Amino acid sequence: MANVRLDFSAPNLPDLAKLHIYEGTTPTGVFSEIEEVADIGDYPDYISYYTTQNAASVDNWFAIEWEVTGGAFLGLSQAVPGNAQTLVGKIVERVMLRDPSLDELIVTQEAETAVSMYFNTNTPLSVLASDTSLQILAGLVLLTIVMSSLTLVVAQGSSEDYTAGLVSQKSGTNMLQANRAAMEALLKRANELLGLNYTLVMLLEDIDPTGTGARSSIEWDQSRLLVTIE
Repeated sequence: MANVRLDFSAPNLPDLAKLHIYEGTTPTGVFSEIEEVADIGDYPDYISYYTTQNAASVDNWFAIEWEVTGGAFLGLSQAVPGNAQTLVGKIVERVMLRDPSLDELIVTQEAETAVSMYFNTNTPLSVLASDTSLQILAGLVLLTIVMSSLTLVVAQGSSEDYTAGLVSQKSGTNMLQANRAAMEALLKRANELLGLNYTLVMLLEDIDPTGTGARSSIEWDQSRLLVTIE
């Protein structure tokens, strides 16, 4: 038997009862159940990872399925390899190290969104940490911090004190405005690491306003998109 750690994001449901773990030799199955976990925590603080000791091999693929009270199942998850960490899991690990006050469930969801957007994929858990560079990882970590912190700011409302990552804000109605500079600085650095900064310059094609090719009293300023007619 082999030990395999699985990182996941539990659904935001109040009636989760059990976690079922499956193993297969290929990413598409067939999968066999290897463990049933009843100690999953309580809503909304469900477990976000579990290490099974019943794996046949760390080189196999693993999937999970949640069972709710009453015995209904929510469906099999996307399979992940047992011998490698997903990029989403690595991002969550680093974000929580930088700010343990963040909600790990929210961080996981935002990490999945960041990976999905950057790699243009609908299956972010299929992207492994080994598939990318340390620079890209750092950029996605910062991007996830920004996205998670903004979610926390909105959830806290406009009349409470809060701390979100590198940002601390007293109560008031201008929370988002007060933290705009800090968030923009983090976002700018994330974009630099991810190579997403660019400048686009657009110029109007030179035209003859009269249609005759002759000089006239009509002038235009391309830099201001301004036309003056005398």
